[in-house]
Amino acid sequence: MLLVLVFGVFLVLVGVTASALVAVASSHLLKTALASTVSADRALVELFVEGHLLRTDLASDGVNAARRGEMRSLLAAQVRAGEILRVQIRSLDNVVLFSSEGGSVAAGPAADSASVRAAIVGKSGAAVLTDEALRSEAPASDVDAAVAEFWPVLTEDGRPLAVVAILRDAGPILARVASAQRDVVLVMLAAAAVLAVILFAIFRAAHTRIARQHARISASARLDPLTGLLNHGALVALLIEGLEDARRNGTAVGVALLDVDNFRLFNDTHGHAAGDEVLLRVAGLVGAMASDGTVLGRYGPDEFLLVRPGAPADEMAELADQLRSAVAAETVQFGESECLPVTASAGVSAYPEHADSATELLSAAAVALAEARGGGGDATRTARGPEEERVPSGSFDVLQGLVIAVDTKDRYT
Repeated sequence: MLLVLVFGVFLVLVGVTASALVAVASSHLLKTALASTVSADRALVELFVEGHLLRTDLASDGVNAARRGEMRSLLAAQVRAGEILRVQIRSLDNVVLFSSEGGSVAAGPAADSASVRAAIVGKSGAAVLTDEALRSEAPASDVDAAVAEFWPVLTEDGRPLAVVAILRDAGPILARVASAQRDVVLVMLAAAAVLAVILFAIFRAAHTRIARQHARISASARLDPLTGLLNHGALVALLIEGLEDARRNGTAVGVALLDVDNFRLFNDTHGHAAGDEVLLRVAGLVGAMASDGTVLGRYGPDEFLLVRPGAPADEMAELADQLRSAVAAETVQFGESECLPVTASAGVSAYPEHADSATELLSAAAVALAEARGGGGDATRTARGPEEERVPSGSFDVLQGLVIAVDTKDRYT
């Protein structure tokens, strides 16, 4: 969830940055396009002034109708469809003296603006006109946007004499800017998409790795690293849950504690690798024979615990005997050693026959396991019930115990 949130925030930042870059790029493109257009029109104005405009045309007493018509024709020749809409020559009072448009001129001051005032004092200016500003400057214009340029006509010593006003259609300029803006947007979107895909792959790989590590950590908290079975803590927790369910449902829970006989001798004689191999062999046998619903795990260094909900003590004893017989059929060999037998002992207890709690149930199974091992191993013992009473030992009981010990001797030792 955190990675998704970080990825979303990053995409928002990328979007905001891309929008800002597009806005900045559009502004620079518009300024560049205007500067290029203004530069070209300045050369046009200089050529016109030097080639056609006379000092007498700016005289206070005006010019005759013939000269006015000639100037109108000269100015009209500068007009080009889709580019220059109108060319005017204005006095320093902002009165139109000559215009490329037909009709009467000098009817009064033209529209005032900051660019006009700058040109009157000898500084050129240009501005993009839209809406009311365009209607004020050119009421008859049918374009949506125009560029108004004002160029001062200066004497040799730099004094302004008049102003040349050019009204240019801004449509082609804005279209070029819009085209360049679309290109910038497409490039930014493509770059953002590529970056998003790369970041998504990185975040997904990181998320997968974190999830895998989390799964391994969770597994390590529940599983034994050698055998892959449930560990001691997980077994006890599941046994407690099983006992709670059994109390609610009035059912039984069987427990079998299986221990590898003389496991220490494998480690001491052949090394810990040999002991690990024996444990893996036994774990494989126990796991293969345990039926569905049986909880199985490594309870101690050489002990395995089986918990079966609903199973009484006799059923668990039968299962433990089957497991013990399967283990007894196994032999191991390390290097050039002889084939060594493997045996196991088992202690069985059940709820509610022998105990009411998980601790007491495991203790009862451990006591039964100790009895099985004390008799020589390779045996299964069931825990004594609370109602069973021990018979006082006599000489015959001691003799009988020795006979049982000899009969259940461990083949390995």
